[in-house]
Amino acid sequence: MDYGILSIIPIVLVLILVFATKNAFISIAFGILTGSIIILAKEGEFLVGTTELVKVFSNGDTVMIIFFVMLIGALVYAMEASGGTEALSIYFSKKKRNAKSKIGIQLFTMLTGLVMFVDASSSMAMTSVVGGPLFSQAKIPKEKLALIANSTGAPIAWIIPFGGAGAMTAGILSQIEGVEGNSFSYVLQAVPFQFYTLALLLLLLVSIIFNFEIGGLRKISSKEYTETIVKFNTDIPASKKPKIANMIIPICILITSIFTLLLVTGKGNLFNGAGALSIFVSGLISLVLTMVLYMVQRITTLDKCLGWFFHGMKNMLEVTVLLIIAFTFSGIITRLQTASYILQVISGVHIGLMPFFAVIICAVIAFATGTSSGTVALATPIILPIIIMSGGNIPLVIGAIISGAVFGDQCSPISDSVILTSSLTGVNAITHVKTQLPYTIIALAMSVVMYLILGFII
Repeated sequence: MDYGILSIIPIVLVLILVFATKNAFISIAFGILTGSIIILAKEGEFLVGTTELVKVFSNGDTVMIIFFVMLIGALVYAMEASGGTEALSIYFSKKKRNAKSKIGIQLFTMLTGLVMFVDASSSMAMTSVVGGPLFSQAKIPKEKLALIANSTGAPIAWIIPFGGAGAMTAGILSQIEGVEGNSFSYVLQAVPFQFYTLALLLLLLVSIIFNFEIGGLRKISSKEYTETIVKFNTDIPASKKPKIANMIIPICILITSIFTLLLVTGKGNLFNGAGALSIFVSGLISLVLTMVLYMVQRITTLDKCLGWFFHGMKNMLEVTVLLIIAFTFSGIITRLQTASYILQVISGVHIGLMPFFAVIICAVIAFATGTSSGTVALATPIILPIIIMSGGNIPLVIGAIISGAVFGDQCSPISDSVILTSSLTGVNAITHVKTQLPYTIIALAMSVVMYLILGFII
C-alpha cells in the first residue's frame, strides 16, 4: 500500500521530539506508536508495533547481537571486579617516571585511553586517573587532559568495533531491508570511513607532537590539578594482588575469537563470515575462559563470578532497550515504505551528497540529545534504506552516520561523555566544551570534505 506523505510523519515526529525532550527513547517510542496508528487507519491492522517487536526476537542474528551487547557489559564489569582495570591503571601510573617531557606525558596519557577500547567510559576514567598527576607535575593545563580523555575514549569505542558500539551498529543493520549477508562485515568495512574520529585522533596526535594548541587552550595557563578519586569496582580478596593479565587476556581472547570465527565461517574470507554468530560465540568463549582464569587464581568463586557477569549485563540494559526499540522502529518505517517516498521527494539531489547530509544531520541530532549511540540507533534506519535504494555506498554512509554522531556527542554540554570527562579532570563542563570545540570543528570540517569528495567517487 502506498502511504505517500503519511509515511514520513513518524520520522518528523521523532525528530521534533528529539529536540524537545532530548530523549531518544521517548522520541522513538512515539514514532513507533504514530506509525502503528497510521497502519491501523489505512489497513485496519491492530498491534502493529507489537508485531514488529515480536519480529525482532524471531530473527536469530538480531537476538545474538543483543546478547553480545550484554556479554560485553558482563566482560567489562568482570575485568574491573577482578582487579584487572585497577592493575592496568597502577601499571601506567608507575610508568609515568618514563614520561619526562610534556610531549611524552601527553602521548603516554593518550596511549592509556586507547588500550581500554572495549568501553568508552572506562577509557576516559583510565586516561584521567593516570594523566591527572602527570599533567599537574608538568604544568600542562587540565583542559588539555580533558580533551585527550574525551577524544580517545569516545572515538576509539567506535573505531575498534569489537565492543558494544560495533555490535549495536551491526544489530541495527541486520534489521534494514536490503542489507545482505553479514551485517558485521559492513561495520568492519565502515571503519576506514569514520573520517571524523580518525581526523580527530590524528589532529590530537599532531597537536601533541608539534606542541601547539588551538583556540581557548592557547590562552589557558597551567592550573593546579584537583585530583579526582576514581574508585574501581575491584572485588577480590585483600590478600590477592590485582593483575594486568585479568584485563588483557579477556580482551585478547575476545578479539582472537571473533577474527578466528569470522575466518572459519567465511571459509577464509573475513567479510563473508557469519557475523552475528561469530561475535556471540566469541562473547560466550571470552566469558567462560575469563571465569576459568579468575577461578584458577582463586580470586573468585563460581557464584561470585556469575554475580559479576549479571551485574555487568544489567549495566547494558539501557543500550539493550534502545536497540530493541530502534529495531522495532525500523520495522515500522519499512512497512510504511518511508525510504521510497523520501527518495521520490529528493530525486533531484545527487546521491554523492548523501554522506555529507548524513554527517550533518547526525551531528545536529547528537548535539541535541547528547548521545552518539542513540543518534546511530535513530538515524541509521532512516538514512540507510534511502542509500540502499539509490545504490549508494553503504560503508561510506555508515561511517558518516557514526562520525556525525560522535562529533555531536562530544560537543554537547548534556552528553554523558562530556560530563564524565569534566568531573574526572576537574574542568567545568562548559569550559571543556569550549576548549574542545576548535579541535572537533576542524576534524569535522576535514571529514565533511572527505565525504563530499568520496560521495562522488565511490
